[in-house]
Amino acid sequence: MNKGLVSAIGASMLFGTAPNLSKLLQRGGMSPVALIFWYALIGAAFNAASAKAAGAKLRVPLKAGGLLAAVGVAGIGATSLLLNSSYLYIPVGVATVAHFLYPTIVAAAMALFFGQRFTLGRLFAAVLSVAGMALIAGGKLSASFKGYALALASSATYSFYLVAMDRFPFGGIGTSAMLFWMNLSSCALCGALALFGGIRLAPPSFQAAMLMLLCAALVIAAYKLLLAGVSSLGASTAAFATMAEPITSLAVSSLLYPADRISPRGFVGIGLILCSILLASLKSGERFRT
Repeated sequence: MNKGLVSAIGASMLFGTAPNLSKLLQRGGMSPVALIFWYALIGAAFNAASAKAAGAKLRVPLKAGGLLAAVGVAGIGATSLLLNSSYLYIPVGVATVAHFLYPTIVAAAMALFFGQRFTLGRLFAAVLSVAGMALIAGGKLSASFKGYALALASSATYSFYLVAMDRFPFGGIGTSAMLFWMNLSSCALCGALALFGGIRLAPPSFQAAMLMLLCAALVIAAYKLLLAGVSSLGASTAAFATMAEPITSLAVSSLLYPADRISPRGFVGIGLILCSILLASLKSGERFRT
């Protein structure tokens, strides 16, 4: 199997697990802003250490630094804040399903702005993915409109992130340096929100701090794998390949939160999503050019 595809699916499984642990932290009193602040700070420290260990430089050109800051704020910071905030209103698995409109948004954006061919196979994959996610959500579509609005907004900002990582001119900057600056800008965003909003950043307990570190480790590993997947597959194929995320999220959610267990209709939806991943990953080594 293509290494890029393995990386993208691995990222999706980690991304599907971490939110369920984050919800435990939110139930314990931590705000989404505090969570993303610490995730981003830990991520920045980890990537700075990785760059130093590899002998790579963190300094980047001014233009590339501005692009990385924009991607960090919108693609990482805003996406994480919107999606984590949605967990306060709807189940984690359902929020992840709503978030997963982004593969279709990415494919459409790549076709509209970069001339990538939107093949019949990708169109069918998009239809299957949307149908599968609708089946998984099932009767929960009547849940909080605010929760769905937040999750859907996160799909738009995350689409921007994937397209930017595939197409923005970063000038050969290393992965660790890129993630360092993106995490740092995301941390700055959350720090400013906490300062002006009077939000407590400190974890409420030692146990919460340890759980937060575990979540941060999962997210750091997920972003590393995702970048490897995008680099190998291109943004559109990587986006579809990561649709193992809602499956993982629903499975973990059903274990931690009995009320979120998967219905028979949901299993049909999971089957459709798996089919969409297979269709989207055909010829996954091909990179599209403008």
